Amino acid sequence: MKRLTLVMALVALGLLAVACGGGSDSPGTNATSQPGSGTGAKSLTVTITDTGMTVDNATLSEGALSMTVVNNSAVVRSVFLAPWTKTAAELPIDSDGQVDVLNDAPKGVKQSANIENVPAGGSRQKNIVLFKGKAIVFANNPGDIAAGIFAAIEVVPQ
Repeated sequence: MKRLTLVMALVALGLLAVACGGGSDSPGTNATSQPGSGTGAKSLTVTITDTGMTVDNATLSEGALSMTVVNNSAVVRSVFLAPWTKTAAELPIDSDGQVDVLNDAPKGVKQSANIENVPAGGSRQKNIVLFKGKAIVFANNPGDIAAGIFAAIEVVPQ
């Protein structure tokens, strides 16, 4: 019964999925903060430091948007955006201290969008499509979650 409940919960999370749209991981320029407008913003800038992460808009409108990652930390980082209704403490962390990001495995987090290999001191941009629901944005180097390099967001209907 517990296994069936877990599968049903994962299916529900999949329905709230934040899907990756077209775009590229090409290097971008540092973005300026844009305040949200209306019910939710149409852009997301994620700023990473060695000890944390901030997002300029925690409430976003569903649909197409531009996601920019600004890496102000000392190392290359990859950032993931995934549907998640629990706390960051409940993320499945593997033995390397990273979130277990598996696309269809029951024990992992279903990855929905990512911007990989953002160089230290650099930035990258990607166009994505979001669907309503709660999600989490996180860097996934060993120890990043323990260091607080994550942020919760919510996607609302337009």
